[in-house]
Amino acid sequence: MGDCFVAHDHWNAGGELAYLSQETYELLDRVPDPTGLRVLDLGSGAGGLALALSARAREVLGIEMNARAVEWTRASAAAQGILNVRFEAGRIPDFSPGGKFDLAVFNPPMAIPESTPRSHRDGGKLGFEHPARFLDYAGEHLRLGGQACFLATSPVIGGRSVYQEQVLRDPRWSLLVAHRLHSRFNHSLARKAGYAALGIERIELWFFHLRKHG
Repeated sequence: MGDCFVAHDHWNAGGELAYLSQETYELLDRVPDPTGLRVLDLGSGAGGLALALSARAREVLGIEMNARAVEWTRASAAAQGILNVRFEAGRIPDFSPGGKFDLAVFNPPMAIPESTPRSHRDGGKLGFEHPARFLDYAGEHLRLGGQACFLATSPVIGGRSVYQEQVLRDPRWSLLVAHRLHSRFNHSLARKAGYAALGIERIELWFFHLRKHG
């Protein structure tokens, strides 16, 4: 990730994972310049976003519920002498980060669960409940005028992109960018067989860049 190395075990079977998704790279390419900012990385996983942004940010805090992933991220930072990033184990919304931040980034779990739950991927019944919860948390801990950059899936139901519309209606935020990255995200996965029962026609992947004003 940029000039940083990120250790993770996403493709190993079993146990908790220090997870890094391919979409992390897509998000990093779209995050604004963090120079001098206090940055929150929510659901930081293997720490790819936090480590990459630390090169220019004043301070980065990664919050991740997976204790094993936190151990890996701390080791990655220490091995590379990165001193302005820290990783803490905690659950959103329970963890208190301390003070107000300038920028929040997150690429949270956002897949619709299969019969076998996978916490590093499952985003709630329709896939966007975790992104919505993370955005609520960002709204609490960003300063007025602070920005949120994140990825989220949005199921299309009755021809309408459900979560995308929800974000646009949220009175706490001003929209800077809403960009659809994929119109049929993860459509080849077996779990799409259960979409019809939920009224889902397809799943879109969106990038959002918002500014807090309320």
